[in-house]
Amino acid sequence: MDFDRMLKERIEEIDVPKELEPDNIALMLKAVPSKMQQEQRAVSVRPSRQIIMRTLTAAAACIALAAGFVAYMDQAAPHTQLESEILYKDVEQPQTYDDLFNIYTQISLAGGGQSQTASGIEYGDGAFAGTDIVKAEDGTVYYADGGSIYSLTADGVTVCADIGSADPAKIYINGNRLIVISRKTIYSSFESAVTLQTSEVPDEDAITADGNIISGTSAKDHSQDQGDIGRICTVADIYDISGGNAAALGSYMQSGDYISSRIAEGQLYLVTDCVVPHSAEPGKETDLDGYVPCYFIGGEKKYVAAEDIIVPANASSTGYTVVSSVDADRCSGASVKALLGSSSMIYCTDSTLYTASVGEKDQAYTTITSFDITNGIEYKASGSVEGTLLKYGGMDEYDGCLRVATRNISDGTKGTDIFVLDSALSVVNSAGKLLAGENTRNVSFDGRYASIYVTDRTNPELIVDLASNPPVISEDMMNSGASMLHEFSDGLTLGLGQDDDGLVLAMFDSATGAQLSEISFAHEDNIVCDALTHEKMLLVDSERKLIGVPLSYSDGFGVHSIYYLFSYDGGNGFAARGNVEYIDLDDSRIFKAATVSGDTLYIISDARIVLTRTSDMKVIKSFEIN
Repeated sequence: MDFDRMLKERIEEIDVPKELEPDNIALMLKAVPSKMQQEQRAVSVRPSRQIIMRTLTAAAACIALAAGFVAYMDQAAPHTQLESEILYKDVEQPQTYDDLFNIYTQISLAGGGQSQTASGIEYGDGAFAGTDIVKAEDGTVYYADGGSIYSLTADGVTVCADIGSADPAKIYINGNRLIVISRKTIYSSFESAVTLQTSEVPDEDAITADGNIISGTSAKDHSQDQGDIGRICTVADIYDISGGNAAALGSYMQSGDYISSRIAEGQLYLVTDCVVPHSAEPGKETDLDGYVPCYFIGGEKKYVAAEDIIVPANASSTGYTVVSSVDADRCSGASVKALLGSSSMIYCTDSTLYTASVGEKDQAYTTITSFDITNGIEYKASGSVEGTLLKYGGMDEYDGCLRVATRNISDGTKGTDIFVLDSALSVVNSAGKLLAGENTRNVSFDGRYASIYVTDRTNPELIVDLASNPPVISEDMMNSGASMLHEFSDGLTLGLGQDDDGLVLAMFDSATGAQLSEISFAHEDNIVCDALTHEKMLLVDSERKLIGVPLSYSDGFGVHSIYYLFSYDGGNGFAARGNVEYIDLDDSRIFKAATVSGDTLYIISDARIVLTRTSDMKVIKSFEIN
């Protein structure tokens, strides 16, 4: 029996109430527009949003009508998901470097290029772009600025460590250890590099640098030498801060640009996107630098063991994703694994590494693969969805599920699709064909919500609640003008937006999207607030119920830098704690980040640090730096 005939029989079996008979439904639908016009809010919603809202509402009504045969529908017409083109379950693990060399050269000769990470690299713009490089502990704030690590107390600012030419990406405080993650470009002269026969490589694959690696300020002098090739590496420096100063304990470095990191149970987990310096050439099996990622412990160079490299079937890239587990106390040991030729897009959480590849067979699709990284790197699952993964904000994990945003073209019209995938990477929820004809710039996932931004617009065009099945539009959030959402605490979502009168903070019930409270502030003209677009510049301290917002504006007197602090109480809503304001001749002192230690708020710019009381924002001290 075909599907149409079975569906017709199932429908005929349903006892439909009189008010839901086709003729009566038609009358009800005719009355909907006038009723909606009567109930329309004072704050208008763009026509495209209204259309989508009505479409999703109608879809939800249809689901309710079809409750009698929904179980059959789930089996007969599952969520759109493509059969994976890449069978990741057929992974290879070469046992020797000769095996790896043969695989690598086959990929290279087939036209496989280096991977380019499009997701997972954390936002950075200037020394104090986000709180990832500002950390507070026991009344002391540590922060990175250029080539130095500073410690700050009420007594002053002290340089506690020198990281040379490295570009800081993240800071951790783990007990009495300060761990600084940074990017560094090193240069290796492959004309004179140490090479060994594969059979001569020691069991631990240990090869000392022997002067071949040049870093720090001397790197620039050697960058023009013939045969020298720049390589981006990620460095973890560990310091003992128990005595008040930072004493260097150890250093670890691995190939590749920084993607993500975490600390758990005394181990530092580090994920990088590695581009080897040059493709391997025939007869160059012994030149491990040409096709094997490396790492350094205490200056000793090691190569990732061949058996610790995973190669998915049909791998099409010569780039690597490198995952390491390093002793977070002294960097005295490391377990390192790598994934070859997996994808061009990477997203990483505390426990899972996701890679994505885009392909096309009759239509564009995105294949996603997950790997467990809690103990090295192990394959978990794979799946595919329609469309091309968005370059910015295309993947995000929440409540055990991966959310994926793709750009899809149907009948020549662009649209945005959002899929929710479970741990097996099967689609369990989706919102499709959103913003037809619009060019989606990026999607921001915040808790259960997805904010969709289109080209050259600050506020999101749509905010979708993905925890609802099917997803629904959060009209209250859009009407509030929120351009940045942030999970505040269980059951609460914070929104920051801008309207004609200034900036607005709003608090929403996460489950319903209903607005609970709002406060308006900063009513000056020409306000610049980077926290509207960069989440890490917004201070959200859920434990202390504090929210901090930096902004600036210029007038005839100079550049005004202002930092506002608010508190939130479930019974009383928002309360303004106060603000601090400085006026300067240029923008070098614009506030960029803040952190709280005890009852003190530390507000940081590239050239000034201000300490205030969190109770009323009264300035305790300020320091000029640099």
